[in-house]
Amino acid sequence: MSIEELYGQAILQLAREARDRALVQRPTARATVSNRFCGDEVRLEVRVEEGLIREIACSVHACVLCEVSALIMRQAIIGKDDSSLPQAEQFLSDLAGGSPVTPPAGWEELGKFEPLRRFKSRLDCVRLPLRALRQALSDHRSTSVSLPAL
Repeated sequence: MSIEELYGQAILQLAREARDRALVQRPTARATVSNRFCGDEVRLEVRVEEGLIREIACSVHACVLCEVSALIMRQAIIGKDDSSLPQAEQFLSDLAGGSPVTPPAGWEELGKFEPLRRFKSRLDCVRLPLRALRQALSDHRSTSVSLPAL
């Protein structure tokens, strides 16, 4: 298997753009997730204001696939709520299942992972940033308790 077969030119091009080490100003939540099989790790900070994701920063210590997935996620969801996240996760699950699928609106770049249909175990790397975001948002919701008005 060649690197071109596994990653494809579109993914390698996005990888050149994917390196993001910036921190979020005033993060409202953080999460760290890892893939126990390959050692990939994603540390994510997010700032949510008025139900919208305003900033995301990822520190990705992982393969190219994970780095590119983090970039696609940031591009797809910044300035929006998280309502499209389940569709993105479902697309990746369907891709692993071998079904012909179309990426959800706003997440079209996930279609670049189509070659991974032949390397299903590598889709776990692609899912890792989405798992980190889901965990951070879940933690944010559980700690954001609205106080009653006085």
